[in-house]
Parts: sequence; C-alpha cells; structure tokens
Amino acid sequence: MRKDFSDDRSTQSRILGAYADLREVAGSFLGEYMSGSWSGPASTHWRQLAAALSEAAGKTKLPKLRAWAIQGARTLEEMAISDEEREAEERF
Repeated sequence: MRKDFSDDRSTQSRILGAYADLREVAGSFLGEYMSGSWSGPASTHWRQLAAALSEAAGKTKLPKLRAWAIQGARTLEEMAISDEEREAEERF
C-alpha cells in the first residue's frame, strides 16, 4: 500500500474518507502505514510519518480522512517522544 494520503482520489484516501470512523478500518490502515523498514532512530521515523499525516490532514477535503490523519499523527508523535526517551537512556 502506498503511504501517501495527499490525494483524495487515491484508493486508500477514498476508503478512509468513507470508513475511517470504523475502529477496525482506522487501526488496520494506521498499522499498515506504520509498517516497513527504515534506518536511523525510531523517533525520527515516527516524526516523519506524523508530519506526512499532518500535511495530509491539512490538504484533504474528506472529514473522516482528516480526523484519522490527525489522530494518527498524534499517536505517532507520542511514539516518537517515547522512543526519544529510550534512545537518550541508551546513549548513557
């Protein structure tokens, strides 16, 4: 699945635009959005994903997609903060 929700015409944007208020759909899409590999600190990765969702929330005209993206960005930011603390502890 593409991890880009900046185009309201994409399949994933349309699905979330219609069904993001369903917990199973919202959770499934967020889990898929978060999956994959990366290099570098986890906190940086989560912040990058959060920033992309915040940007999508600002552009979309689909209310359910907007709400999903805002909540997803919050979740990812919380994960970034948690991992940042863990990363700082590991440095010492």
